Amino acid sequence: MKTLFQRVNDRFTHNGVFPTPELLSYVLKCDQFAERQIEHEEMQKALCGYLDQSAIRVRALSESLGRIKEPPLAEVVTESINMLMDSIVRRIGASDIKIFSEKNIKLPQGGYRKPDIGLWRGEKLILVAECKTSLGHKRNSWLEEHDIRIKEFEQVGVPADNILLFVGSEHTWKGFPRDDQRYLKNWFALAPKGAWHGSGKDGSVTLSQKSHPEIIKRFSDKVEDLLNK
Repeated sequence: MKTLFQRVNDRFTHNGVFPTPELLSYVLKCDQFAERQIEHEEMQKALCGYLDQSAIRVRALSESLGRIKEPPLAEVVTESINMLMDSIVRRIGASDIKIFSEKNIKLPQGGYRKPDIGLWRGEKLILVAECKTSLGHKRNSWLEEHDIRIKEFEQVGVPADNILLFVGSEHTWKGFPRDDQRYLKNWFALAPKGAWHGSGKDGSVTLSQKSHPEIIKRFSDKVEDLLNK
């Protein structure tokens, strides 16, 4: 299999554009992690740095154009975890697993769902990772909506334990309920309250300055455990 750097470089070259420096740096770290040249702590620092720099880049353009509203970062978060997942799968040698983002899966009662990140073995979806910048906008409804999604994925054969939720920051909401057994088992937040992607106008620091310890190790270990079942 080609490295992530080779795949990214091939597609950007094909399309006649250049990847940003922060993307290249993160891609190289993902390859190093896949090849066990670096460990989880350094990978977490790389993820925080990539999200911070990406946020600062889009924010700088918005500010130069007089945009008031914070530019959306959802796709950046999803793509960063997609690349991380790619490196985890290669790290453990799960060559039979394919990773897709927003690939349709048909529900038995009709309609489709598109998991942010889906791990497939052949034609079977076996693991789902939903990715969010934060849950601030849905602070009162996210859990109910998440439980509905779990039931939908269970209908197509994905066990509840194989459905993960990864959130960039807890800054704009109260965070995951610590007494729920899914906390740090299926639910992962990279940074606590007080840290935001690239920092914030409210005085929040960057993810690189303040993140929860060992989140990438916990997330990586969980994925590995599920794929080795």
